[in-house]
Amino acid sequence: MKVVRNGRDMTRFGFSVSVKVAKRATERNTMKRRLRAAAARLTPKIIQGFDIIIIARHQLRGTPTARVTQILEGLLKRARLVYT
Repeated sequence: MKVVRNGRDMTRFGFSVSVKVAKRATERNTMKRRLRAAAARLTPKIIQGFDIIIIARHQLRGTPTARVTQILEGLLKRARLVYT
């Protein structure tokens, strides 16, 4: 995960899934959809004014969206980007 201040009043997300992680485009798109859904659930809790890039790893393949949300929330807490 990469985080940069964007100087705006909103937080934007970007998602990257490499061909090394999933060879088929459909698998990569599915992983991105799960990440997008997790980010959408967490958006009300996130501090505004950042650009956040999520770089998927191979462990994400086959992981349910609920678990992806937990993992993403943990990463955002470690980066101190979530309201407590």
